[in-house]
This record gives sequence, C-alpha cells and structure tokens, in this order.
Amino acid sequence: MNELKMVYSAIGKARDEGQKVAMATVVAVKGSAYRRPGARMIVVEGEQSVGMLGGGCFDTDVKEIAMEVLNTEVPKLRLYNMADDEVWGLGLGCNGSVYVLIESMLTDLGQEWLQRVGQSLENRNGLWIQHRFSKPLNFDYFDENMKCLYSGTIWICILKRTCRYKRAAPLSLMNG
Repeated sequence: MNELKMVYSAIGKARDEGQKVAMATVVAVKGSAYRRPGARMIVVEGEQSVGMLGGGCFDTDVKEIAMEVLNTEVPKLRLYNMADDEVWGLGLGCNGSVYVLIESMLTDLGQEWLQRVGQSLENRNGLWIQHRFSKPLNFDYFDENMKCLYSGTIWICILKRTCRYKRAAPLSLMNG
C-alpha cells in the first residue's frame, strides 16, 4: 500500500471509531533529512501514530504538538533544526532543517482533504490541494536541544500536488 493510501485509510479508520486525528506533513527541507517534502505521519488521539517523519529524531515532539493541535484545532508549523547530529547521536540523516505542518483532520480543511483524496484514489487520477488558513499559524523555531528560540504567528499558503501513485510534494511555502 502506498503512503497516501495508508494515510487516507488511517484517518478514515480513526474517524469511524470516533477518535480525533491530526496529520503532520513535511512541507520543506533544507539539507539532509530522513524524509522529503510531502511525507506524512498520522497521529490519533491518545498519541498513537502511523508513519514516521524524522526517523526518530523529532517524531515524539510531533506527536506532542499534534495533541495540542487536536485540542485547539489551530494548525502549527514547526521547524526542526537538526544541524548538530551529535546532540541526537542517531546518525539517521537528521542533520538538516525540516519544516513540519501539523493540522487537525476535524476542520473543514481536513474534511475537504479527505473527500478530495478519497475521490482521487478511487478514480486513480491526480489532485491539487491548496490549504488556505483563515487564522494565523503558530510557528516555533527550535534548536537541536529542543530549546525554543522563537515563537510567533505567520500566515502561509501551502500548495501541494498529489500525483497518481506518488505521495504529495509541496511546491511552495510562502508567507503572505
């Protein structure tokens, strides 16, 4: 099963069981990273997850932030700067910077995502998804020691393309 089908299936199962579910997506990478843009991880209420984003480098933090997002339904964009792998000591390609968008699948955007991806998978055709946030997005910048260096809000637009048989690949990440 390809990643998009796995993600869609996991979200659908959690919703059918009445659980809250969040999706974390790698939206940009600078340098070397375990996963590339478009990779997704699903976090279900209770911190169960499907998939990995950081090869163990920051997945636990993503799960914790996902729980906050599920409570507030406000998406968050996190920057994980893993330039100093000595701190992590895992040697898993975590020496770049990774931007991760974490969003609730209970919002209108989440419901629209599920509907469109479901149709695309059923019809076996491509799909463009554009997320537009009507609220400012919380942004936190952390160093390799998980020390918060900056917190603030930004407005962003993320344009993703989901191709047949391939995972989504974000094409741009813009402030504005």
